[in-house]
Amino acid sequence: MQKFDVIALLNDFDGVDTFPRMLRYVREFSPSAKVMTFGRLSNQVPGLFERFGFHGIASAGDYEASVAGFIDWIADGKTIPPGVSLRQEDGYGKPAPGIFLHAEHWAFPDVRDIPYGAYDRLYQQDSNKFCGIPERRELVVPLARGCSVGCAYCDVPTMQGLRERRAGVVPTLDYIQQSFDEGPFEYVSFYAPTFTLKKAWVRAFCAEKERRGLRFPWKCVTTLFHLDPELLATMAGAGCVRVSIGLETLDVGAAGSLPKIKQDSLDAFRRLASAGRASGVELNCFVIVGLPGDSIQGIDQTISEVLAQGSRVRPTVYTPYDRIEADMTLEEVGGFNRQMFVEDIYSGEQKDLLYKLLFGNHADRATKS
Repeated sequence: MQKFDVIALLNDFDGVDTFPRMLRYVREFSPSAKVMTFGRLSNQVPGLFERFGFHGIASAGDYEASVAGFIDWIADGKTIPPGVSLRQEDGYGKPAPGIFLHAEHWAFPDVRDIPYGAYDRLYQQDSNKFCGIPERRELVVPLARGCSVGCAYCDVPTMQGLRERRAGVVPTLDYIQQSFDEGPFEYVSFYAPTFTLKKAWVRAFCAEKERRGLRFPWKCVTTLFHLDPELLATMAGAGCVRVSIGLETLDVGAAGSLPKIKQDSLDAFRRLASAGRASGVELNCFVIVGLPGDSIQGIDQTISEVLAQGSRVRPTVYTPYDRIEADMTLEEVGGFNRQMFVEDIYSGEQKDLLYKLLFGNHADRATKS
């Protein structure tokens, strides 16, 4: 049986309740391994993980830098791993500042390491509202990190920084071509918090894709503020089939929960939805249910407006990550998953109505493929 010198465990909000069992396996089968954790949850509340006795807890900067630094520390005993709290005799030390890597230092994923069959099954039932398209093999391309929009309900700025970092057009398309040569991919999904933040990059990408004669369809995520009908038409001409928009809510009562560029967005949404219908690009609208200040009527009206414009709704539950405490139980923390309400502000009857809007809207329809 293979034993390991170093084991790094990825953590997230709704998977942390599996850690005790996982660590039992680790310590039983590879007891001499140095074990660290990294991920979204330790970035938010690193103290939560002290109960597990990890040798290191990553809490700032890019994951690759933290894990690589931890491995170097194990190897030489001198390297100070960036963004990692190290276990000491009297507790955990203060971490060194994290590092945000320049885009040229990233590595695109090796498609041979990813269980695409499992993702295919995950996306098969469209009513589950995952991001993938049923019956189509998706290539996810991690294009950019960081976001300057500054939504209080989002963990991206804390996790990736306020300044966007983005891979170049040429290496991005090279990776896509290589991946399509190696696997039966049918479309591309770009991970970038605000894909159209840099419009010159988007135009250059569309032009280079056309120059290479590449015909793959693709989708992305952005905000209404950073996308106009002219750019959308350019993207459509280059194969874009869906744009996910952080609409969040059209309820004026909840406007104070949004950054300024997302407030008073009804007219902008209608203009872009019209442009999407004209160009054949589907808008997939992220809607947050339970934002401070919203109402059940306002949520219903937001969803109805999106559907009336021929767009899709992808709803999630408002999740106040800042309310997670280091001394919470794992069951309590697991509730911060954007699928369940963690604050007791609705009656049982109201929750039933909201969950119906979230998980079984009568106007749900199959995605375009």
